[in-house]
Amino acid sequence: MVGYNRMSFKVTDNFATAPNVKQIEYDAYIDGNWILMEYDAKNDLLTHRFSEDLAKGTHQLRLVVRDDRRNETVFEKEFKY
Repeated sequence: MVGYNRMSFKVTDNFATAPNVKQIEYDAYIDGNWILMEYDAKNDLLTHRFSEDLAKGTHQLRLVVRDDRRNETVFEKEFKY
């Protein structure tokens, strides 16, 4: 992530919910601290813009996404900023 000011994730569900209802829940953390992500439902994207407070170095990302049926996927990845 060195040189980038944001990170984005494509979030999709292979099972339809009620017509025109797209409902996901998400929690995201960097180094155990909750971070704000924007959800673009039209493009199925979760985006986080890095703040100036994030120190240079190695960090741990944890992203938890749940659908309307409470199915959950966890993505964890170390990254450098």
